[in-house]
Amino acid sequence: PTPFHAETYAALIADCSILRRVTHAASDAVRLAHQERPAHGDRTRAAIVLDQAQRAMFDIQPRNAGQHRRPIGEVIAAVRDRMDQRIRDREAGGSDLTGVPSGYQQLDAMTGGWQPGDLIVLAARTGDGKTAFAVNLLCRAAHKQIPGAFFSLEMPAEQIGIRMVSMVARIDGIRIRDGKLAHRLDTDEPGEVVRAMSTVAEWPVHIDDTPALSTIDLRRDARRMVRDYQIGIIFVDYLQLMTAGIRTERRVQEVTEITRALKALARELNIPVIACAQLNRAVEERTDGPRLSDLRESGSIEQDADMVLFLHRQADDAEASPRKIRLDIAKHRNGPLGRIWMRFHDAYGRFAEGSG
Repeated sequence: PTPFHAETYAALIADCSILRRVTHAASDAVRLAHQERPAHGDRTRAAIVLDQAQRAMFDIQPRNAGQHRRPIGEVIAAVRDRMDQRIRDREAGGSDLTGVPSGYQQLDAMTGGWQPGDLIVLAARTGDGKTAFAVNLLCRAAHKQIPGAFFSLEMPAEQIGIRMVSMVARIDGIRIRDGKLAHRLDTDEPGEVVRAMSTVAEWPVHIDDTPALSTIDLRRDARRMVRDYQIGIIFVDYLQLMTAGIRTERRVQEVTEITRALKALARELNIPVIACAQLNRAVEERTDGPRLSDLRESGSIEQDADMVLFLHRQADDAEASPRKIRLDIAKHRNGPLGRIWMRFHDAYGRFAEGSG
């Protein structure tokens, strides 16, 4: 036992308490059903027992059940207030975005930014740049002083740090890692790296590289980060490496629990959650790019996500530098679908808009 898991322990105790009350109510219902009692008026014994059993179960409802229920008048008032605030912001010369900016003009124009409470899935095949693009999004948010949390299940925090410095300095990450930097009259790579490190070190970014992270641990740590550091966006790399923290018979069921937990976390904290995901091999056998059915291990990823983005490397551009990458918005619950062309500089992991 540890104090850091106090919230989890409390939830388990509350759950067991409810189950015990359900057991007692069910036992009382069985006892009443076997008692010999005459009917009262037009009501049969079955109707009486059923009514009492339903009342007993209703009384067991947790105290917070229905706390999110709101009358439509209150909802419309909130919508009106939000609309009025947006009008005032635009008249004052504020941004048109309603969410966290991605840092890419075309993407922001189509999405309005990453919306609070949304689960965004960023999917690609291995090597097509999903981690690199997620790091780009993290850096661009941090550059605008929006605190971000990056949960890296695939690689250590130091490797994420190298990618961030490489992207800012625009110097090959492998040479930064190995210390093979040029120092000539026309370039000062060591100086550029030091300046990039100073910049990145000041960004409001927090990296958690716990391997095989469970959804229970993720939700606990995310709540703490939002409380302590006002985190405005969360990244998870990547979804299929997570565990649900509960016993399931099949992996498909576990992935379903994971996606539901991520969506619930986004709603609870009211911030966007961007989760990377792997695509299955079927996409490699086609020339038209990824489909929603290519998401590995569970259809629940497609169902629970508010937005699904696909990164797809062009086969005829595989050896080019920078590489041409297609970014497809394949699902958008509250906006349009579309396609954006990007250029990916492999050496320093930087994405830029445009196909030229």
